[in-house]
Amino acid sequence: MDKKEIYKEKIKAQLKKASAKIYQLNAKAERVNLEDGIDYYKQIERVKVMRDLLRLDLQELEKIEDDPGGDLERRIQNSMNDLKETIDIVIL
Repeated sequence: MDKKEIYKEKIKAQLKKASAKIYQLNAKAERVNLEDGIDYYKQIERVKVMRDLLRLDLQELEKIEDDPGGDLERRIQNSMNDLKETIDIVIL
């Protein structure tokens, strides 16, 4: 498996984790009072934004043959880190 495929698999795993967190937060938001629900929905939106940015990086990665200078690789790594941090800090 080449470097590009490894990154694609890492990204897909991170996207699955984000989707699971969104599902979990939606379920919790439906069971709490209105004020707490609003907090959950704000967090859901934060995770969705980060997830969508990473999806765009994945689409770009799939289109290119090579990443001269590693700019896309750095951006993907940053996006994955940002998404992971966002998922880790949201209310459980």
